[in-house]
Order: sequence, then structure tokens, then C-alpha cells
Amino acid sequence: MIIQVPFSLLQVNATRASMRTLRPWIPVGKNNTSQESSLRRRLVLLSAIVLLAPLVAGSARAESGWTNLNPPASPSQRVGHAIAYDSRADRMLMFGGNTGDSIFSIVDETWSFDFETNAWTNLNPTISPSPRVGHAMAYDSRADRMIVFGGASQGAFVGDTWAYDFNTNVWANLNPTISPSPRSGHAMAYDSQADRPIVFGGGTQGGFVSDTWAYDFNTNVWANLSSLGHPSARILHSMVYDSLSARTVIFGGYASDVHWTNQTWAYAYFTNTWTNLTPAASPSPRVSHAMAYNVRSDRTILFGGDISVLTGNNETWSYDLDANVWTEMHPTTSPPARAEHAMVYDTRADRILMFGGRFEGPADPGGTWSYPSGRSPSPGMPWVPLLIFTAILAGVPILYMVWRRRRKRRSTSSEG
Repeated sequence: MIIQVPFSLLQVNATRASMRTLRPWIPVGKNNTSQESSLRRRLVLLSAIVLLAPLVAGSARAESGWTNLNPPASPSQRVGHAIAYDSRADRMLMFGGNTGDSIFSIVDETWSFDFETNAWTNLNPTISPSPRVGHAMAYDSRADRMIVFGGASQGAFVGDTWAYDFNTNVWANLNPTISPSPRSGHAMAYDSQADRPIVFGGGTQGGFVSDTWAYDFNTNVWANLSSLGHPSARILHSMVYDSLSARTVIFGGYASDVHWTNQTWAYAYFTNTWTNLTPAASPSPRVSHAMAYNVRSDRTILFGGDISVLTGNNETWSYDLDANVWTEMHPTTSPPARAEHAMVYDTRADRILMFGGRFEGPADPGGTWSYPSGRSPSPGMPWVPLLIFTAILAGVPILYMVWRRRRKRRSTSSEG
């Protein structure tokens, strides 16, 4: 049987005769000790390079930092806005927010950002939802619409549902007959398997709430998914949908029972169950942070948030739902500490994008940042072929040398 190594480095036949003819790069003779020793050293070095190269590349990718994209023109700095990624248009879309310090600086602007051209565009639709902050927004990929719910507008909570079509640059007030109560500080994520945006929590006129709602764009109906064992009422938490695990994940917020919290919960739509995941280690309790789910690395990325009253931070964390493990990433560069910002994952660019927020320290020119990945190895790294190749590369010469030594012993024995 013939074992063939890639690149035709070595071919070995089980018979001694073919062994002599199929090893042209290995001299045959009695004085090959130094040559074989040199060969072994080179094989060990080559094997080490093959094994370590992906690890070094993966480590470099993991340690790369945040990049300030510094687009030539940007929206004004703001807090309490909402962004989502339109996968068909390949644009990050942003709506609303507060550009100043009063209710009179709350805006109804609709912007898009193109990562490929590093350009923001003020879309200026003819009709828009009212100016607001603390609302939630998610992209319904099947309907190809951006869904916005709730927020605080003109000093009051609102409970309206709007849909935005990027292709026509049109907002539509959907006016469903049943809706969650007017609220602000809630969170929303689109469950792509259920084809529903999911809303949890928020602050209402009557206080914090702990209800879970799902919206069906096709029927224009909100459904109250009340269930046992849900998280306590809270505001200013963050939520994403982990599509590979088919669960919605929330972290942190200001809860009615434990106040500042660092709880991690997961929600499964089809069983209508919440689970308190209680990982062994977590980011510190915080509010007004931002999260985005990177589907390629299968990790949720968290950045910033207030860890005490009006005290932001610039930590970057990665969460693996399957392993239930939070990992602080320690990127080489980071944005200034901030809270009340917004973040999303751009699937085509394979980048986390972030804009705005109330930040600490020096000015944040441009205010648009990107982060490359959520875990160390590069996506698609061919680990199995590399390991097989290395095993053959290292193993075949060893087998050959063992055979050669046995042959030499037999020859010496026969001569004696």
C-alpha cells in the first residue's frame, strides 16, 4: 500500500525493493547518520511551523484592536439612539437619539452607514416616527424591514410600532391592534428562526416591567409570551439573538430586585422558556452597554456601559453561549469609555460596528468604530487537514527510521 504525502515529499512502499527506489532524496549507504539527524531536525522544525502558524495567526487576529473609522462626515454625537444592520442593503441603519442635554435635542433622523465606502448618509425620509430616545430597533430579514418599537418622545413614553423600508426610504406606522405598553429602556432582537422580533423589559409609566413580547410583521400582531421563571423587571439591559443556538441572550441592566446586575439569561421562543445561565465569571454589573452577535465566530461581543452612576468603561467582552463562558478580550486599542451607545454586526464585512454614546476622556472624532472578530482562530481555518498533514509528515520518516534500524540490526546479526 502506498501512502502519499502532499506536495510529493515522500512516497513509501511496504516492500524493501520499492523503498530503495522511491526515496531519491534520502542517500543510501552506511554513513547516513549525520544526514538522517539533519533530516529529523528539519522535519521537527517544519512540523512545528505547520502546527504553530495557525495558532500565531489566530492569536494575532484575536489581539487586533478597535479601529476608529473616522468617516469624512458623520451624524452628530448622540445617546439613546438605536441601530440595526440591514443585511440585504448591506447598511447599518440608525434612528433617533438625543444630540444634547434636553428633550429639545431629541431627533427623528434616519441615517445609513456603508462600511465599504466608510460613508454616512442622512436619508431624510419624508415621514418619520416622532423624535425619541430609549427605543429599540431590529431588522426583520424576511420582511426586509427595520422594526422600531417604543421609546420616550416629547417627555412621554410611546408604544407605537414602525417599519422602515431602506429600498424606498419610507417609514410606515403599523398601528397594530394589540401592543406592549408604552415604554423606554427596553431591548429587542430579531429571532430569525421564529421570524419574530422579541422585546423584553423596559420602564413604563407604572414602573419597570418583565414581560416578553413577539411581533409578527406578516399579521401585524404582537403576542404576550408570559412565562414562568423569567428575568426580573429591568431597564437599560442589552439583548442579542444567537442564531446558531436559536436563543435570545440578555445581559445586565438595572433590575427591580438586584438593581445593578450582571445576570446572563437566555430565551428560547419555541419552548417559551427563560434560563438564568449563571456563568462562572462575568463582566461587572452595568447598564447602558451595547452588545452584538458575530455569527461567524459564534460569539456575542459586549462593549462599555455604566458600571456606576454616569461612570462608563471601555471593556470588550466575548460570550460563548454553548460553553457559557465570558472572556475579556483585551484588544490592543479601544474606544474611550462610554455608555448609551449602540452596536451591530456587519455580516459582509465581518465587523462589529459601533456609534455614539456618552463617552469619557478626550473627544471621539467621527465616533464610528469597528471591531474585527469575536474569538481567536480565523473563521474557516483548516485544522483537520493541517493536523493530518503534520501527522503524516512527522510519522512517515519515523517509521522509515525504525525500519532502517531493524534492518541494520538484522544485517549485523547475520554477519556475526
